Amino acid sequence: MAPSENNLSTSLLELFSVDKVKEKPLCVVRLRTSMWQDSRGLHTKKSLLFLRKQSQGFNLLEEDSSQIGADAVLPRIINLHECDDGVYKAVVCNESRDWESGYVDDYDYRLIPVNPDTSHLDKE
Repeated sequence: MAPSENNLSTSLLELFSVDKVKEKPLCVVRLRTSMWQDSRGLHTKKSLLFLRKQSQGFNLLEEDSSQIGADAVLPRIINLHECDDGVYKAVVCNESRDWESGYVDDYDYRLIPVNPDTSHLDKE
C-alpha cells in the first residue's frame, strides 16, 4: 500500500469511528410566543427556532417535520403550550415499540428547559 493510501485509509477510519457515529443527538430550540391584534381579531403564535450552534448530531424535530410536516410534529410536543419563552432541549418521550420486532413505532417529544450559557446541555 502506498503511503498516501495509508494516510487516506487512516483518515477515513477516524472520520467514521464508532465514537463519532454514535454521537448523542442534541436538538436545542428557542421558543417564542407572539401576540398581536388587528382589525380581524386577536392572534397568538408559537415559534420553535433551531439553535444549530448549540445542537449536535441529528436534529430529530427538523427531520420529522421535513418528512411528515409541521402539522403532524407540533401536536406531538406534549408540553408545548405549558412552556414559557426560552431555550429548550427537545427530547423523545413516550416511546412505544412494535411487539414483534422491538423497533420504536411511535413516540412524542418533550421540551426540557436549558440555560443557554451552560456548556453541559445534555444533563437532565
